[in-house]
Amino acid sequence: MKKIMSANLFTLLAIFSSCGKEVKNSGTSLTVQRAELTASTISLNVSSDASSALVRVPQDAWVRIPETLKSQNLEASYFGKLYFNTNIQSEYGMYCVYKPTSNAFQFEGCYEDVDQDGIPDLISYFPGEEVAIDENNFIKLEIISEETLSHPNIRADIEVDWL
Repeated sequence: MKKIMSANLFTLLAIFSSCGKEVKNSGTSLTVQRAELTASTISLNVSSDASSALVRVPQDAWVRIPETLKSQNLEASYFGKLYFNTNIQSEYGMYCVYKPTSNAFQFEGCYEDVDQDGIPDLISYFPGEEVAIDENNFIKLEIISEETLSHPNIRADIEVDWL
């Protein structure tokens, strides 16, 4: 638990001192990015040397759930999770799952532990729908697999409307 807390503290320090630059934390296999207020799209990139990426949203915003995640080297043994409006210090809330198809990771469904029983429930969110993101919270893209071999590069392009 202390190791997780110290990794999270390091990540927070890196975020707030990064001035919008990409920061890689090899200890947690995480890439942290900062969204620019002038952008109409937030892009999250997970390369083969990291298993997840975070982007801090510096202002309240609405984002649209993407239909696909792009990948250069698609493999069927992986899937992607895209978390919305999360913060590093708490459990992740709502997320959408993307399964590989012939040329991209395709939207499968969104989940949240609505009844707090420890089991994620399928919720009625679909590609193109808007999700609120609170100021200074995060969007997280994660690659999941039971294998520990190198994984595909994945990119999520998320449309954003700043409030």
